Amino acid sequence: MPDFAEKDPNNLLLGQSDGMFVEVGDKAGIASMNIRRGAQVVDLNLDGMLDLVVVNRWVPAEIWRQTSASSENWVEVRLQQDEANRDAIGSVIEIRRGDKVERHEVAAGEAGNTCDIESISSPDNLTFLTGYNTLVIAEDTEGHQNDAIWSRDMATGSLTRILSTPYGAEATSVDWYPNVNGHAYLMAVVQHPFGETDEDKLKTPDEAKAYVGYVGPFPVAK
Repeated sequence: MPDFAEKDPNNLLLGQSDGMFVEVGDKAGIASMNIRRGAQVVDLNLDGMLDLVVVNRWVPAEIWRQTSASSENWVEVRLQQDEANRDAIGSVIEIRRGDKVERHEVAAGEAGNTCDIESISSPDNLTFLTGYNTLVIAEDTEGHQNDAIWSRDMATGSLTRILSTPYGAEATSVDWYPNVNGHAYLMAVVQHPFGETDEDKLKTPDEAKAYVGYVGPFPVAK
């Protein structure tokens, strides 16, 4: 399939206060045409501003350092204790700003996960459910031991995991079919189970086969 996912630029979607997203990859200067396999947003130089690392196929990874003017309004927290569970995995950090409270659960390293298991890690492809105001996001990540497909309610911002893949698999090809013979369907594919990690957990050859399936039927949106 030489025309599939070939020479597509990076996307950078910024969330807006109304729950919508705006594409700014070209303005941010990150619209590389390499074939990406994952990305991570991280403060590499500890200046309080988030940088971007993108892993590519066949060419070296790319790093973009944020050079915007710093608001100098940030905090770095590292938990450590002398007893078991040195890094305090499972702890919840709360930051209060007036009447607002930000919460973050320390989940790195838990059950083979290096990213919060209640959040998206390395989104790879997505589709929008017309008529339902819902964005569906599929992962291709090393941050979660089991990649997942998520739905995001664009009105409330709530995030729900709707599918988890076997070990070493990739969630991909999420597509929305709004009307097939009077019903709507969400299609998804699970690629190469046990193919990227956890090969030792494979019990039978059949478990390594890819899956193609759908969720539905849904009522056709008016």
